[in-house]
Amino acid sequence: MMKKPEDPITGEFSEFMWMAEDGAEEGLEQQVEEEMELIEQDFLEAMFDDLLREEDERESYYGPPDEYHDQQPNAMLSWSMQLPKIESQLNPNAPEFVPRVSQNAGC
Repeated sequence: MMKKPEDPITGEFSEFMWMAEDGAEEGLEQQVEEEMELIEQDFLEAMFDDLLREEDERESYYGPPDEYHDQQPNAMLSWSMQLPKIESQLNPNAPEFVPRVSQNAGC
């Protein structure tokens, strides 16, 4: 048996026929814009949630910011007290060092 020839309009391009309708392109653009806005909103919410989660983790590790800043100077003081004392071997009466370029330097 012989196959019936397909109508070119309803044949292989039938799935694209909606594009021929008036206003279909604008409707598609509007739909894509709405989807993009939803994706952007979801992304921003996820980023904000991550930011809040990181802040909570930081506070649970270091404590609230005010408490951390109050403790920090004491921690630095106790840390510096553990350092060994080093006697300076520099001459406090020496003239200030000023680097100069020598005229005899062969460049």
